[in-house]
Amino acid sequence: MTAGASLLTLIYWGKLSDLIGNRPVLVMVGILLSVMPLLWLGISTPTTLALWVWLPLLFLGTGSAAAAIDLCANNIQIEISPAHKPSTYFAAAASSAGLGGAIGSMFGGFLAELPHFGGLPTLFALSAVVRLATLLPLAFVREPRGRNLKQLLLRNRA
Repeated sequence: MTAGASLLTLIYWGKLSDLIGNRPVLVMVGILLSVMPLLWLGISTPTTLALWVWLPLLFLGTGSAAAAIDLCANNIQIEISPAHKPSTYFAAAASSAGLGGAIGSMFGGFLAELPHFGGLPTLFALSAVVRLATLLPLAFVREPRGRNLKQLLLRNRA
């Protein structure tokens, strides 16, 4: 379901990022993806509603958001990478993302097993906070070909 949602929404995210820019889409979807771990707390008791409605919606939402994150992050990397040796830039970005994912998984597993930590609900809440914190560096990113949403809205009114 996650992969299917990703495939189905990729064209939508591409059109939206062409319209308003990659950074605004990353911020918007990043906030949605930050809330996702908290929504998993609704599955704590396996009911028919949770299994047949809530769980598929979470997988569909995660797949759709992941498609937007992947597309827009790659587009921004392409736009801001230096013309001189861009492959080094892409390698550094990919390795830092992989390293961050590995460290996050190991640290999360360690925290989940601590007896006084609070278990998975506390870990999911911490995950939401850390995901929101990862959006902060986007404040410093300027897209060379970025769109100004205010100008776009004013142009569409005319």
